[in-house]
Parts: sequence; structure tokens; C-alpha cells
Amino acid sequence: MKQKVNLPIIIALTVASLFILTQCAKSLKGSGTELTTVNPGGATPNIKIGQCPYDCTDLRCKFYTSGYCGDPTPTTADPQITPVSSASMTTIITNAFNGLTVDLTELSREMDLPTTIQASDIDFQNLYISYDNSSPDGKALVAPLKTNSNDNATNYAFVLFTNGTCYGKPIFVKSLTNQHIKYFDLNEGLVTTIQNYASADFMISTSLGSFLSAGANASRLSPNASTGCGQAVANCMADAYTNHGWVSVWMTVQTAFIPHTAVAVAATCAVHMCILKFDVCP
Repeated sequence: MKQKVNLPIIIALTVASLFILTQCAKSLKGSGTELTTVNPGGATPNIKIGQCPYDCTDLRCKFYTSGYCGDPTPTTADPQITPVSSASMTTIITNAFNGLTVDLTELSREMDLPTTIQASDIDFQNLYISYDNSSPDGKALVAPLKTNSNDNATNYAFVLFTNGTCYGKPIFVKSLTNQHIKYFDLNEGLVTTIQNYASADFMISTSLGSFLSAGANASRLSPNASTGCGQAVANCMADAYTNHGWVSVWMTVQTAFIPHTAVAVAATCAVHMCILKFDVCP
């Protein structure tokens, strides 16, 4: 005997199943945690869960489930570089350098310095505050090398990032004029490179350096993890560099100030992705 097929029930069950699957797909939309860096310097979103930590007009808010409320036109970068002379800031950044758990000989080799860098090579007296005026809540405290000059093709700076009260996430930045900028993350060992930074054909990449000291408690998270602080900064920088007009900035700054401008790109990212998110402070 053939069983009767109840079409209305089948249709109802099918519709219900499709609705459940659709809802599941929507819930999975927020399962990603980071941006994925692609060339040339762009970023493709895996929608991030929760509220955007920036003002809702910031383009980075497009990567959060809270959405984006601003103008779709990318904002223009506005780097600010201010000389500062402060005994307290000198103490903070000097202590940060002296407390590094890195192999300075290996770090110097990877930065292409002729000799191993020492505290005496860094100008801890004549400091700079560097930041992007369109995102002023993240700033960089910059100590240039004493050998920096407009006549040099290559210049360096030691940097701490700050939200105004907390200083942390030490890096070295190296600039080779019109060729590349390299960020050496001294907590996690990550090296972020922007090749052809003054060109529309720029490329952003990350690699792992070999300068962390053996046994050093270098990071709270693995530098290779997608949720790692250093990789999050690199992803954030890729987005900021692509969308906020940084390419137009480089040819307007003096050579010796390129490291200072370069850390203005990273300042807001480092503060939001590391100092505030992971509480990475000295």
C-alpha cells in the first residue's frame, strides 16, 4: 500500500529548514577575528564580532558587526610630528629600551646596522610625539638614532606607543628612502614590511624575526596566531595604509622624518589592538 504524501507538511518543513540554515549562516558571519592581508597592501574582511573600538565614521568599523556610520569616502591621513623634551618621557623610553628581552646583536643584524645597537646610540633627550591627526587617540613616543640625517638613505627610531597614560608595545622602525619601511615588533618578534611605500604599487607583508632572546616571555599570544597582537596591528596598518591616504604623504616629508611619519601609521592600531585590548604595558 502506498503511503500518502502530505505536501503541505513537506513544504512547511522545507521552509522551516531553510529558515534555520539561513539563521545559522548569519550567526557564522561574525566568527572571524582578524583581517587578512593581501597585495597590494589591501585587506579583505572577516566580519569581527562586537562593537568597533574606533569612532563609527572610521573605515575600520566596516569590519565589525556593529557596522559603519560614516561617509564611504576614505579619510585623508594627517600625520603630526611634535618635538618634545620631557624628563619623565626620557625615563620611560630609556627604561623600556634597557628592559628589552631581545638579542640586540641579532636585531642589529636584521636591521642592517653595522654594529650592535646600544642605548648610547639612541637620542633619548630629543624625543618626538607622532600620530595621525585623524585618529589622535593613539600616539607614538619616538627616540631617533643619533646618526639619523636628511643625507642618509636609511634612518631608524626606537618607539613606544601610548594612549596618554600607558606606554608599551616597543618597536624599532627602519626606513630606506623610497624603498621600504620595516617595523620590528620587540614583544612578539614580528617584522612588518611596507615595500615601495611611496608608490601605488606598495605591498605589505609580515615575517617572523630571530631576535627574541631564548626563553623570553615575548608575547601574550603566539605571533603566528590570527588573534595575536602583532598580527592584528599589521592587519590594521594594511587597512589604514590602503584606505587613509598614506601613499600621498610620503613624498611631502623630509627624509629624516620618515621613521616618525611611519609610526604615525601604526600608533592608533597599536593602541587599540594591543595596549587597550591586551593591556600590553611596561
